[in-house]
Amino acid sequence: MFKNYRRLDDNNLINLYVNNADDKAFTEIYTRYVSYVYSYVYTRVGNTAWTEDIVGETFISLIELSKKYNNSCKLSSFIIGISLNKIKQYREKNNNSKFIDIDEELYIQNEEYEVEFSKTKSEIVMNILDKLPENYKQILIERFINNLTMKEAAEKLGISEENVRVLQHRALKKAAILGGDLL
Repeated sequence: MFKNYRRLDDNNLINLYVNNADDKAFTEIYTRYVSYVYSYVYTRVGNTAWTEDIVGETFISLIELSKKYNNSCKLSSFIIGISLNKIKQYREKNNNSKFIDIDEELYIQNEEYEVEFSKTKSEIVMNILDKLPENYKQILIERFINNLTMKEAAEKLGISEENVRVLQHRALKKAAILGGDLL
């Protein structure tokens, strides 16, 4: 149907999958979020095999729950909410105390599994972004908040991909220093 799924936003992708049984749309959703979900789960369970199981179960559940997604929250929050529930289920099933405790600042807001992060963490991020030079701030926003590729960020900002790489490296280095000062 569509040639370039990467250009579609999450809501269009989930609608294509739910309404048209478009597997390529789901593949794009998976591609966008699998690394993010893997990192999130791994930091909470600390075991590669368990993480892989939980991530797999998360995306299987997403297939089953995708019809219940109603755009009231970000798709990433919906997916992370599913993974949180899978972590809890896996803990109960395996009765294993070696799991890393789930961050107490996260909570499930409603049945749609929306996850909200504490204001303190988002305030720290906003403070760091506010203290960065505008070009560093824009690079980090485009790359990590808007999830653009290097090429997409370069096109949007009107600079070369190499310039994006260099600015991103410098921005992350500066943000790390600022983050240490704020904590």
